[in-house]
Amino acid sequence: MKKVQPFSIRQALAFGFKSLWNNLGLIIGFCGVVIIVHTLALLIFMPGSRTTVNSVISCFRQYGTGSIACFRVLQPAQRLSMFLIPTMQLIVSSGFYLAAVRMSLQIYETGKSSLHHMLSGFSMLPRFFVTTLVYNCIVLSGTLMFLIPGIVWGIAFNFYMYFIVEKKAGIDTSLRKSYRMARPYVGRLFLFVLALALLNGVLSIIPLLGNIVAMVVSGLAHTFVYKKLQS
Repeated sequence: MKKVQPFSIRQALAFGFKSLWNNLGLIIGFCGVVIIVHTLALLIFMPGSRTTVNSVISCFRQYGTGSIACFRVLQPAQRLSMFLIPTMQLIVSSGFYLAAVRMSLQIYETGKSSLHHMLSGFSMLPRFFVTTLVYNCIVLSGTLMFLIPGIVWGIAFNFYMYFIVEKKAGIDTSLRKSYRMARPYVGRLFLFVLALALLNGVLSIIPLLGNIVAMVVSGLAHTFVYKKLQS
């Protein structure tokens, strides 16, 4: 007897594009807030940014891109900024990413969401960071053993962030539930990942705008698949 597939790749992509169009104002507002926050954070945490960048570029030209000597030409504040900036970007990006997951779940359920949820993801960051670290270790170990286990585990454990956001699940629970839910459909999910990669490749022809559209549609389609696997 033929196994019934829980989701359609075509319907998932169609949901992504339709939801993007129906929530265009929300998505533009979300992207605008993210850009503003990142810009303000860079202005705050990057003292002497132009001097830092110019010093590093000059050092790379003189000593090579892999030289530790490049850090010796920087002032203490500049060295600190080189650590703070990527750390800050990671925290801000991850917080907004979890907020986007919550908003995409609301869009699936009701067709709409709100910018009021933009800060909702930051309270889940500690759990998210630890779970992401464990997830990456699992995928890396599977890849080192043999390529196929790494791919299978990468796909099967990939829905952990939804359980963190929607179910308030812990580290072990979110990974375990993701695996149990997705493992029977890894083949179908692999085709879905390929479809998203193709979509991103095609839309990347349009600089910036195409990348943003691809990212939003991919996220919404991913949420569609998660909810279908849950049902």
